[in-house]
Amino acid sequence: MWIKPEEVAPGTALWVTEDTNEFFRLQRRRGYGEGKGLAGLLVGTLDAVLDSGARSSPYRIVHEAWMQSYWAIATGGTREEIAVHWTWLEQNLLHTLSIFESSEDQTEFITGKIKGIIAEEQHGMKGEGSSGEQFREATMRFCHLFAMPQAEHLVTFVSCSYWKGRVPRHGWLYLSLNHACFHSFLLGKEVKLILPWVEVRCLEKKATVLFPEGVEVSTRGSDYHFSMFLNVGDSYGLMELLADRAARQLLGTDSIMEPRKFCEVSTSSSPSGDGFGLKGELEALGRSYHYQLRFSLPRCENMQMEAECSLWLTVEKKHVQGQLYTSQRYLCFAASEDSLPSLVIPLREVAMIEVASKSNVLPNALAVSTRGHLSFFFAFLRDRDSLLQHLIQAHMTAFVEANAVKSPLQLPQGSGSAACEAKEVAKEEMWKIHFAKYGRGPCVYRIHSMRHLVQLGIPVRLRGELWLLFSGATHDLAKHPHHYEGLLEHSQGLASLVTEEIERDLHRSLPEHPAFQSELGIAALRRVLTAYAFHNPRIGYCQAMNIVTSALLIFADEEGAFWLLVALCERLLPDYYSNRVVGALIDQAVFEDLLREHLPTLHCHLKDLGFIATTSLSWFLTLFLSVLPFESATAVLDCFFFDGVAAIFRLALAVLHANASNLLMCHDDGEAMQLLSRYLDNVTNKDSILPSVPHLHAILSADGKNQPTVDVHELIRAAEQKFSGVTFDIIEQMRRKKRLEVVQSLEDTTKRNVVRTISADHTNFSTNELEDLFHLFKVEYLHNMYWSSDQEMHSLCSHNQNLAYTMQYRLGRTHFQRLFQRLSPWPDGPHTVCLADRTFHIANRDGSGLVSFRDLVAVLGILYRGDLTERLRMIYKLHLVPTNMKAKVEMETCLDYRAILKKWEQEKLDKERELKDLPKMNQAQFIQLCKTLYNLFGQDENEQELYRAIAVVANLLLSIGEAGQKPLQSNTSFLWTPCEGASLDVAHSFSNESKSTEGSCFQAKESGAKSGQASSNDAATTFLLFSSSAAQPPECGILSDGAAGVEAANVDESHSPSENGSAQQITRRTLNQDGWTITCEQFLASLLTEPTLVTFFEQPVDVAAKICNAQASVLTHRLGPVDFCKLMNH
Repeated sequence: MWIKPEEVAPGTALWVTEDTNEFFRLQRRRGYGEGKGLAGLLVGTLDAVLDSGARSSPYRIVHEAWMQSYWAIATGGTREEIAVHWTWLEQNLLHTLSIFESSEDQTEFITGKIKGIIAEEQHGMKGEGSSGEQFREATMRFCHLFAMPQAEHLVTFVSCSYWKGRVPRHGWLYLSLNHACFHSFLLGKEVKLILPWVEVRCLEKKATVLFPEGVEVSTRGSDYHFSMFLNVGDSYGLMELLADRAARQLLGTDSIMEPRKFCEVSTSSSPSGDGFGLKGELEALGRSYHYQLRFSLPRCENMQMEAECSLWLTVEKKHVQGQLYTSQRYLCFAASEDSLPSLVIPLREVAMIEVASKSNVLPNALAVSTRGHLSFFFAFLRDRDSLLQHLIQAHMTAFVEANAVKSPLQLPQGSGSAACEAKEVAKEEMWKIHFAKYGRGPCVYRIHSMRHLVQLGIPVRLRGELWLLFSGATHDLAKHPHHYEGLLEHSQGLASLVTEEIERDLHRSLPEHPAFQSELGIAALRRVLTAYAFHNPRIGYCQAMNIVTSALLIFADEEGAFWLLVALCERLLPDYYSNRVVGALIDQAVFEDLLREHLPTLHCHLKDLGFIATTSLSWFLTLFLSVLPFESATAVLDCFFFDGVAAIFRLALAVLHANASNLLMCHDDGEAMQLLSRYLDNVTNKDSILPSVPHLHAILSADGKNQPTVDVHELIRAAEQKFSGVTFDIIEQMRRKKRLEVVQSLEDTTKRNVVRTISADHTNFSTNELEDLFHLFKVEYLHNMYWSSDQEMHSLCSHNQNLAYTMQYRLGRTHFQRLFQRLSPWPDGPHTVCLADRTFHIANRDGSGLVSFRDLVAVLGILYRGDLTERLRMIYKLHLVPTNMKAKVEMETCLDYRAILKKWEQEKLDKERELKDLPKMNQAQFIQLCKTLYNLFGQDENEQELYRAIAVVANLLLSIGEAGQKPLQSNTSFLWTPCEGASLDVAHSFSNESKSTEGSCFQAKESGAKSGQASSNDAATTFLLFSSSAAQPPECGILSDGAAGVEAANVDESHSPSENGSAQQITRRTLNQDGWTITCEQFLASLLTEPTLVTFFEQPVDVAAKICNAQASVLTHRLGPVDFCKLMNH
């Protein structure tokens, strides 16, 4: 690549001149290419350790100026790359430079020209996040060393040491979007590592006695320790971000960490030195994601500015130090030491933003006034003016909400207790006082006094409003005021698998509550769940959603309950509600670690009982609604919407802590579960005005004995006091760590389930072989996920955890062809691409354009281990499919269940077809079949005998096909019969040099055609089936159905007969071509007449060798054969 011209030393000791002219020298650095000696090893070591910028490139071009000064103008990683620049200089500059009289003018012209070329390149790369010349060169080195495509974007590169045993190997760690790659070259010994982020099970920053502080990367096979970073904290943070992004990709979640898919991030959010680089963009997206979760904001909000300031609390008359955050539509504040007080100000609510009056109390401050007559003051702002300009511009584009207040499904009636009614009125008065001091609505202060009120229990009449506020659902409702009605209209009358699941669970949703004992409540629940299934088809519907939604409908109207459900599934409890409940499994692993930290003795005992996993999962999925009485569970929901999932963790720890002594005496998990069930059934809410709604299992299990009761508010306060260290930030940090472990565990489970399911249907492969094939299939899937340029196909192939295990990974046409070429049972040749394309259409049974692992195994099982009849029948079927046929790509949604059932029925009928049910083959398809068979034999030791045999079979089948034709006087056709006197020697190079496999066919040249003479019906002309000339293989045209004739191939008359002396000639006769067909039975019977062909197709395929070669080809492509061996030894 071109580099900014800089003056360099001649470097005769370090560089070898390979080419020269009057103005330039092409030089190779010692230690690269041929002639490596001691000096070369030392130079290579220095380059690997020091990474001396442009000078470390293997090749360079220097301009030889006046007075023996030299200017480096280009570098290259390979001889071919630098040769391109050298050729350009010779063709474009040499003639021009000869015009200048002085060498100074020549040097000035050259440097100016090169700088102009670089400026053009940088302008073109600006959108791709170029971060300077050094980064561009590192990108070139990364792609060259690890054979990565340009689509694999490098994020950053850092100098570090990789500990191989007790010896550190210093080198460079390259962090890209999908891989962590390490390269070291010391004294002639080279080390290369490629670690895909999707294979990382654990990522830890640790320091031991032997190893300095560094990062340990754990995969399925090994642990890799990297240390001696310049800034280990920044490097670890970026590695954690990239590994977390890869884990989310495997889960198939929304691309929340995907760069360039969000609103543009301002320069203030990018780290210094990277500008708009990919590293800065990823870090900005990570901060935006944390910002969205912390303040319960919509996913489209990207943090744009962050500034230190203080919030002036007008009631307490004091400053609170913290951070001010801004995004497109919101202004947020959070205290530095504690999460409270905090503030969320939607810009749609803002009436005025101005500079506050100068005073000693509010120095350098901004004043924000809302439409609700609230004023907020932010002081001690360093860059107040730029913040003011940003807020004014954002405020101009903010929308104004227009929502009408609606009633919930059923306001709960009082329980009849005068004391409870009095307490409810008192709580409402306390909230009115709080609203009078701190405001009401979206801009309300969230301070410690509000948390205290929430822990006492939110009044029933305010619960729906405050749940919407705390969860952030009020922002979604304001932004999409008519979205819910549109979903109801769109989903009306549509049936699907999801709607059937919803119908099945409707009557299991809080059946004890009066609101859901009538059609009114059931209908509302049906509408909300169906609307969400259409709103987010990726999740659709999952069990436990009905229970939570029922509770929401008690206190909010339908639209409010819908947006609460959106906030719950997509923000507060991400990835919880799916077939594999991934989010709940992650939080379950986090809870187990918290239990180990806070209650270590109890943790050890419960782990031995196997109790933690079975119990905690239901607690988190249903937010205690399935285990606590309803009136008590609503108090838990109050805290959950205010504090987030941290409230659930604290409550779960408090429950186990309260029962620790009794749990330690339990001898099995059943006894422990019964103990906790009785305890939770007796958690009461004495202040609630709601009717008592005990669970059915509590009524059935009651033994008539009075059990001690526990007040839910006391339990919540105990949880807050004893486990206050369990905060949102701690949980998010632990989630990132556990997500890697859970995802890898799920991937292992997926592989086992896929192998077990397929092995039951396909006994042609062993379990180990299926596992190896699945690994290769997954590698191709990941390559599609990484580098596919077809965005539509990329989205279709995306991992969908709601599909069956065998359908979660699917390949499109291109990646299937590449995988089939590696696994083809026959030697690679010009036929392989065409055969892979035909195989794809056979495996793509549903016409979706995607092939699952089950489909691949079904095809390979026949080609690898099928008997002779099955293999030949498969070859016959492959040639009934036309090539270059674009599959109809359709996205299968949760709504096309009838089509899915129809497809299953069709597949069942297809399996029951016998040979006689296969369609007949026409002449064009037969010619393609013969072409494929000829190409299969190119590397066989009995090549000539196989060619002779297939020629006999082909002519026999041609005769059979013609026997069924109806003669027509107006049309002509061909009769292919063997004759003596001509040679058949299909050279081995024919199959290697053939350029056209799709649409290639046999050709014939009619004698006298060029002279315009018409042949009679019974005239005959001989021609060769194939040209025996290896240097000039026949170029073939497409023979379509019903063609009147076939062109003849050029015959090399000078070719001598083959050694075996066999010769075949074909006689062409005038016959009718319409209706020329053969059947599969005829094809099989004809081929069985040749023992050589029978032996060839009966010989077994070494599946283990095929898989091993395929695995080696993937790794060798990345590391090279030598490095691959080193990696395997490691």
